[in-house]
Amino acid sequence: MKSAGRRREVLVDACVMIDYVYANRAIFALWEQHYGRVRVVREVAREVKAFQNEEEIEKLGVEIVDLPVEDLALAAQLGGRLSFQDHLCVLASAKYRCVCVTNDKLLRAGCAKRDVPTMWGLELLIDLHKIGCINTQTAEETARKIHSNNPKHITERIVNEFLLKIQPDYRGQ
Repeated sequence: MKSAGRRREVLVDACVMIDYVYANRAIFALWEQHYGRVRVVREVAREVKAFQNEEEIEKLGVEIVDLPVEDLALAAQLGGRLSFQDHLCVLASAKYRCVCVTNDKLLRAGCAKRDVPTMWGLELLIDLHKIGCINTQTAEETARKIHSNNPKHITERIVNEFLLKIQPDYRGQ
């Protein structure tokens, strides 16, 4: 297994968290082990109904972060096209100097306005695959399960593009 090199801490939005919770819960712990912390804002974690309590989230290797009241108030006042939770993701990513992991184009644009770096959700798999932390079969099965659970946002085209990145000789379906 190759070394991951530099640390890259991430903050996930609710959709990415849900994608991995239902497709492959081990991904967060693997990322934390090889790249750095995985965080989620408490108000965002509450949107994920797959958990009975916060300890279940923390067992996955995900740190739940609390923002100060001032940031909560700012997020509530910002309005615009981003939701309150999306504003919290932008603010927390900036505060903790994390990469915001999201498939939401509006959230990505909000991050760009504040110079917060972003990653697509499937990029976690690509990076873990690059260092040999997960094999091609696990990466493909996880991506296909995410697509199966979330076909509106993770389309077959997106999965095929993903597979080309982890298998250059992939021909598509």
